[in-house]
Amino acid sequence: MNATVYLDATIPSFYFEERPGTILQAWREITVAFWDYARGRYDLYVSDETVRELKDYGYPAEKRARCLALVDTLARLAISTEVVDLAKYYVGEGAMPSTDFGDAYHLAFATWYRLQYLLTWNCKHLANANKFEHIEFLNARRRLVSPKIVTPEQLLELNP
Repeated sequence: MNATVYLDATIPSFYFEERPGTILQAWREITVAFWDYARGRYDLYVSDETVRELKDYGYPAEKRARCLALVDTLARLAISTEVVDLAKYYVGEGAMPSTDFGDAYHLAFATWYRLQYLLTWNCKHLANANKFEHIEFLNARRRLVSPKIVTPEQLLELNP
């Protein structure tokens, strides 16, 4: 049985990253390496929120189309009342920002659907070591298991 991995919008976005910058290009190369490695080794999932962000973020039309095509064949998790309630809970408890519910939705999807990993390049709100304990505490309160929140680089290191 393959491990389950939820992808937020940063993953397809960095797959097609073209802005100059050492770190941006490094993240792109790692994302491409993960994508090549992941096929057949992981069950990959996206959500309605991932797709919404890819459509609405303001990417140039060509990049938006390429990102959407990249995730088009992946299993897609549907929004539910439980996911919405969980996202509101994360925001209400200060685990996720109240200015944009997107991060809370990504965490809620990965948690509610019991996926093992939430894969992201968002190191401010999601893959942030300072938030892990808080997220685990909040999920434990609701008897939910927290996904491991990692970057593509970390997941590649877990499975050399």
